Parts: sequence; C-alpha cells; structure tokens
Amino acid sequence: MNGRGTAFQGALAAGALAIAFMLAQTKQSLGLNEAVVVEAQSSDIQGLKYFDGKRTYIVTSDPANNGDLLVHVSAGDRIVGRGVSEKIPDRDIKGGRLARELWAAFSPLKAQRALGKLSADRLKSLGLADTPRRLTVRVRGIEKTFRLATPPPGAVEPYLMSEDTGVVFVVSRLIMNSFSERALGPDQAHSFPVYEFDRLTITPIGKDPLTFKSVRGEGTDSQLVAQSATKANIASIGSWHNSLFTVPAEDALGKGEVPKTGEPQVQYRLEYWVGRDRQGWMDVATGTAHGQPCLYFRSEQSLGWMIGPAGSANLLDQADSLFKG
Repeated sequence: MNGRGTAFQGALAAGALAIAFMLAQTKQSLGLNEAVVVEAQSSDIQGLKYFDGKRTYIVTSDPANNGDLLVHVSAGDRIVGRGVSEKIPDRDIKGGRLARELWAAFSPLKAQRALGKLSADRLKSLGLADTPRRLTVRVRGIEKTFRLATPPPGAVEPYLMSEDTGVVFVVSRLIMNSFSERALGPDQAHSFPVYEFDRLTITPIGKDPLTFKSVRGEGTDSQLVAQSATKANIASIGSWHNSLFTVPAEDALGKGEVPKTGEPQVQYRLEYWVGRDRQGWMDVATGTAHGQPCLYFRSEQSLGWMIGPAGSANLLDQADSLFKG
C-alpha cells in the first residue's frame, strides 16, 4: 500500500482513539452548567437513530443475545482515501466497543450547557434552522427527536435542539463523530482476553486439527502447549497466535455481504474452549481489498467478514510456513 493509503489508515486509527477519549470524558461530570438532555438508564434505551444528511445509522439492543448491540447502516458513498469514495450497501453489523460506550453515554445524555429557546435568527446562525441532521432516541417506548448542527466557525462542540421543546443544548462532538460503521462496528475478533481459554484447536482447511493447551502464567501471560504432534516451533506458534488474536478490524462487512472481489477463501479455523464450552471461534481467509492483499476474518464478534489493516495478510504467510511447510 502506498504512503497516502497508510497515512489515511493512521488517521482512521487516530480518529477512533479520539472518539474513545470523548466518550470517556462525556461519562465524567461536565461541571456546574451541565444539563440533562435525555434522562434514562441503559436498560431504558431501546434504540438510537442518526441521519447525517446522506446515510442513516440505527443502533438497537438485542435482549436475546445478552443485550448485544446491532447496528444498521443504510447504503451510500463512503470516503476511503483522499479524493476516493466507494459505494457501500445496506449493512447490518454487530456493535463493537465504541458502540457500547456510545450507548452508555445516553444513560443519561448530558449537555455541557442548555441555551434555552432561541430566536429564529439565532437558530439560523447556529445552523439549526435548516440542518438535515437528525438524532432520535427511543426511551421506554417514546421517541425523542433532535436536530444537530455542526459547530460554527470558532466553536468546537455542536449544537443540539429538541424538536419537542425547542430547547437548544451544547453537546459533545462524540454524538456526531461516532456515527459511522467504522466506529460503531466490531473493532477486534474477540471480546475475551487472550489468556481466558484453556484449550485451542487450529485447523488448516483440508488437514487434521492441532490442539493446544493454554497455560496461564503470571499476570496476563499465557503460553501454548502442544497436545498434537507438530514439527513447528511452539514459541513461534504462540507469537503468531497472539498477533492474530489481537489484530484490529479496519472494516466490517454486513451480514451475508460478499466482498466485491468474491467470497474470501477460508484457510484456517480456530476454536477456543473453556472446559466443554466453546468460548469463541475465528475463520481466517485470504482476499483483496482496494487492490491489495488483505486478511479477512470472522468470529463470534461479527455478523460478517472483517478486514484487517495493511500488512495483516502477512499473518497468513506466517501460518502457511508454520502449519503447511
């Protein structure tokens, strides 16, 4: 990948960190002038809906699956590089860490301050009179809809106006910045830590599975111990596995969505066990994205394929040398 593409990916990662920081700050006290916009507990919230003028984002909770968050993103164009965009279909993806933190930020949703009801001229100057952006929060069966306007020149935080009461608030940037499938989708393959399983099976497609025992060391350290015959160096397998386990998801495809370049070809399946219970799983596949070889993977954390960052396809080359060499 060229330097421009790498720089863009770095900007995406920095943006995700910035959103996480803002989410954390929002949960802290906002000072004496704070105002409650939505009074609710996490269990009271039934859905968030945001329209940015082009695409719609809907976040809901799935009680049947321990309250996992589901994210629906409508079809539209998305910027993937400087001056480059691609068309994205409707997507249903599983909410990741930032989606959970965003959901928590609405229980309750606080504003830095309330400005009260403003004149028509003032609403126009703030961009609230004709903004297409709408945020709808469903709480205990009641929908509360707000207008959102980007910060005017010289300001940092956006403005939000209740369509029910007409009251205007100054709110955190996270409300606007975190609504994208890159931010709301799964950010990694697993939600459990790398030391929280006691058995791992790795199956190269077309070959017999290899079984490893996970031995917990001090703190968060753990190591794999082979329970199947293998010629590969166990330390090298452990290092490769740790890199694969923690690989970030740069993008997530929707449920049933096939990449434009065709269905990825699964090369390895990993399964994690605690006693007789399967803790998680991961399919690892080859494919291309934006003209570059890339790592595709899916797991219990996703509804479809996830795509690793630039360079992560090397993990497949390493796996082939370990298990097929």
